[in-house]
Amino acid sequence: MTKLSSSGQSRRKFLKTTGAGIAATTLSAPYLRAQEATTLRYLGTAVNQHQAIADRVMEDLGITLEFIPVTTDEVTKRAVTKPTTFDILDIEYASVKKVVPSGNLLGMDMNRIDLADQITPLFTVGEIDGEAVGDQGTAPKKVQFLKGAESKDFA
Repeated sequence: MTKLSSSGQSRRKFLKTTGAGIAATTLSAPYLRAQEATTLRYLGTAVNQHQAIADRVMEDLGITLEFIPVTTDEVTKRAVTKPTTFDILDIEYASVKKVVPSGNLLGMDMNRIDLADQITPLFTVGEIDGEAVGDQGTAPKKVQFLKGAESKDFA
């Protein structure tokens, strides 16, 4: 064994000791970890839950959609009583009046939607070609907009 002249240590012992110190420093240093795959739970009736949609979301965004198919009544019930069991809610307009007062839905700023100006006026103002239509029952224009992001009131 070769001795290091100043310390009297063998080369092997020196390398073991300093190697362990470097390893400990490396392990305690900040590190990057690959982000886990994102899965979004999509609650709604089965009519809109199609594998082609999930495939496209995966292809375009790298996000997995986990479909939770239930009845219309179950969608409403879960939106009010178990809001943490889903990430995306596909709800019928007639049910929105029951869910919004619970405060479990977060409104979205229309300015953040690139094509918001292209949403059919039937849904936004209740008109087609300038003629008022579809104001009976729960027309989309009555329940599509909130007064603010966390509002429990329709605009």
